[in-house]
Amino acid sequence: MAKNKSKKLVLITGGTSGIGLGIAINYLKKGYGVVINYFNDYKRSEDVKKHLVGLGFYFNSDFFIVKADIGDEGNFNNKIRVIKNKYKDIEILINNAGILKRGNFLNLTQKDWLSVFNVNVFGIINISKWFAKTCKNAKTIINIGSIRGMPHASRTENMIYSVRKSTVPTITAVLAKTLGPKIRVNAIIPGTIDTPQRQGLTRRAKNLWG
Repeated sequence: MAKNKSKKLVLITGGTSGIGLGIAINYLKKGYGVVINYFNDYKRSEDVKKHLVGLGFYFNSDFFIVKADIGDEGNFNNKIRVIKNKYKDIEILINNAGILKRGNFLNLTQKDWLSVFNVNVFGIINISKWFAKTCKNAKTIINIGSIRGMPHASRTENMIYSVRKSTVPTITAVLAKTLGPKIRVNAIIPGTIDTPQRQGLTRRAKNLWG
């Protein structure tokens, strides 16, 4: 496969696994350049790099991998500078990153709630603000939500996840009103998808959490 000469870049948070990785591969196949953001799992990021190279894509040409904590505005602003010469080419932002903290409501602590919301809510806010202010050719933001954020589909043993995902439609609507018409903002609200987060559950837990 020839090196990607497209000036269009897509930035995907949480792009080293599950939905995020699937989106990254799809955009690469369509000829886009892809910036994959991750935070914790360096080994997995290296595995993804090898996998994408094995598919015929070029590291630091077709795709870039950036380690940054989107839940920490200062950390993200500092770490993303490794691709500063590419800012002008980023046209699409996919807010996909998220972490889980399962447990019964009575056992969940404030620390549990904050750890999830820092990434899953403030992460969207932090990176969307950076994208709108910094990327001169910014055109589209897509927020990945979940049907579990809807009241009728929420789960008691995965309460933080459900509450976190319930914020996506409102954040999306407000961003669309704030950033449009220059930047279009939409959300995708999928049902259950068989990703590594799901694969780590026992059969009993899957029945409980749906």
